[in-house]
Amino acid sequence: MFQIDLSSLEPGVHHITRTVEAEALEEEVAGDDTPGEQEKTKEKESVSESTSGGEINPVTEDATFGPVQVDAVLDYQPDEALVTFEARTTATLTCDRTLRRFDEPLEGHYAILFAAPGRSAPEESNDHDELRELPPGARHLDLTNAVRDTLLLAIPQRKVAPGAEDEEIDTVFGEPDRDPDAPADPRFEKLRELRNGGDS
Repeated sequence: MFQIDLSSLEPGVHHITRTVEAEALEEEVAGDDTPGEQEKTKEKESVSESTSGGEINPVTEDATFGPVQVDAVLDYQPDEALVTFEARTTATLTCDRTLRRFDEPLEGHYAILFAAPGRSAPEESNDHDELRELPPGARHLDLTNAVRDTLLLAIPQRKVAPGAEDEEIDTVFGEPDRDPDAPADPRFEKLRELRNGGDS
């Protein structure tokens, strides 16, 4: 889980740098439908990005992330919080051309404006990519999904390992079961003789 603790922050601009293991982006996040008073209290205190609860499942099976570095700038005010972050990691991908595994650096940028309920603000602007609600008394901003999805979107659509474009790829597999010069059918023997310039 990747969260920013608001309880000890004064209003103003804060720079946050943190490195987390990729597994931290797949931990369980409490959702709005979690029963129990303790869970409800956690929901109120934390602005979570999951509304259904449960574990965050990987979107792709052939991409493995290394440690993730997040550099964030938080502009925190009593009724809003603007988070702009850059996430970087090295992903191990499968080459589409050779099917070999290779490492590829990834990075992505994203900005979220958390605003008090009822506040009028555009869903997207030059300052932010997304608008989310900041409940009164919220003590954490949960950026787990935003960081993970930003890196997943940074994976190239066509994944090609360095040098793979210059490699020769076999297109014929297995040994031929007959002489390639032999006719496929004895009835074509005359055609073969004509091709070779022979006489009938």
